[in-house]
Amino acid sequence: MTDLSSQAQAIVDSYENTTDKYKALAAVLRAFVDEIVPHEDEAPKAVFNCEPTLQNKDGTFRYDHGQYLRRQFDQDKLDIRWEQRQQTRAMMLAIVTELENV
Repeated sequence: MTDLSSQAQAIVDSYENTTDKYKALAAVLRAFVDEIVPHEDEAPKAVFNCEPTLQNKDGTFRYDHGQYLRRQFDQDKLDIRWEQRQQTRAMMLAIVTELENV
């Protein structure tokens, strides 16, 4: 047998360690879901590392409010993508659970 990646080997192991065909299929699907759409407790955080760039009349620098809004927009996109991934994971795991209970 050819060498498998650790991810593929985990799926093969899940299948080989189960005797019931539905449970074996569920184990393979669960390993696949865990690899493709891993559980994340919270959305990743957008990086906000800009320096003050706008100069006041007295010569001091201040932050550009537009940069803050762009960062918030980036965070909103990250939150939406995270939520979509977790919903996809939940839907896939519902199928796995159904197969486990056959």
